[in-house]
Amino acid sequence: LGMSSTLPIQIVIASSHAEFLEVQGHRVPEWSVGIAYPDDRQIVLTAFDRGHKPIELKSVLEHELAHVLLAERVHFRPIPRWLTEGVASRLAHEFSIDQFERLTYGALADQLIGLSNLERGFPAADDSASLAYAQSAHFIQFFNKTWGEAAFARVLDRVGQGEVQRRALHRGDLARRDERVVNRGVLVRVEHEDVVEDVAGRRPGEVPV
Repeated sequence: LGMSSTLPIQIVIASSHAEFLEVQGHRVPEWSVGIAYPDDRQIVLTAFDRGHKPIELKSVLEHELAHVLLAERVHFRPIPRWLTEGVASRLAHEFSIDQFERLTYGALADQLIGLSNLERGFPAADDSASLAYAQSAHFIQFFNKTWGEAAFARVLDRVGQGEVQRRALHRGDLARRDERVVNRGVLVRVEHEDVVEDVAGRRPGEVPV
C-alpha cells in the first residue's frame, strides 16, 4: 500500500464461530470468519469456522489488517467493496486454486458479476460470494499487471484526496485500454475475454496458494 502506520489496532478473537456471530449481532454472513471496523481500528476474528475447523488466523488477520490500513491510506473516504476486498485478498495471498477454478468457471459460463453490483456489498450466498472475492482479487492483480502498481497507488492517492471514485479510477493511467474496462467512466467489470485470456495462460501451479 506504500504506507506505514503506528496507530494501535485492537484485535478480538472469539473462541467459537457461534460466539463470533453473536458478537456481531448475527449481522455477518454465516461463512464469515473475520471482520474489520476501520473507523474503530478494531478487528474481530473467530478461532474456528462454522464447521468447527481451526482457522488459519495469520491469513485472516492479514486480510482484515489490509482493510484497516487501506481505509487509513485513503483517509477513511468511501471506497467500493470490491476494491477493498480485492486489495485485502491480494495482500493476504488468498488467490487459491479454488478461487482460480471458480473464476474460470464463472468466466466460461458468463456468470461474472458486474463490479458496479459489488460496490456496496457482497452476496450472502456462499457460491456467489466466492465468485465475488475471486473476481475482486483477480481484478486487482489484473490492474497491477496491466498498468503497474504505481498507477494503482495514484488511484488511491486521488481517492484519498477526495476525488469521487469514477474520476480517480478513470484518471488512474487507464488510457491504453479504458474503452474495454471503463464503462460510463466507472470501472464496472472484469471483461469476459480478459479473464478467459488471463486464466487460460496460467497453469494451476502458477497460482499463488
